[in-house]
Amino acid sequence: MRREQLAELMIGRAERWLQSPREALNGGRYDDAVYCAQMCAEHASKAALTVMGIEYPKVHDVSDVLMTIGPRLPAWFRERLDEMCRILTELAEKRGLAGYGFEKGLDVSHFAEAAPVCVKEAEFVLENCRKLVENVKRSPINKN
Repeated sequence: MRREQLAELMIGRAERWLQSPREALNGGRYDDAVYCAQMCAEHASKAALTVMGIEYPKVHDVSDVLMTIGPRLPAWFRERLDEMCRILTELAEKRGLAGYGFEKGLDVSHFAEAAPVCVKEAEFVLENCRKLVENVKRSPINKN
């Protein structure tokens, strides 16, 4: 499978991860919303790396890898890169608490304020990574 096709599949998975936090917000499951928002952003960012031909590490936060390939990325993507990397790092940190906060005595209400912000930030990462995948796919270099 070509990297462009794999990246498209990964974007599709990220889009499905984004459906869950929207539903979770409506149901008051704020911890689930945070967790799923992070997964959306993670899959989207890994799709961006994949379409660029970079093997991503098996970690939740790949912002450091994105930063290292920054010069290879289109200017419009680089303009958003710092913000996307901040989001990826923060979501990865919040994901742990969202998934296992109950072990520290946190209940779902702890995430009520952060959850809508996390979903919006995941949407931002997904939107930009989807655009990168589409642009690379349409690139004349990829027309064999």
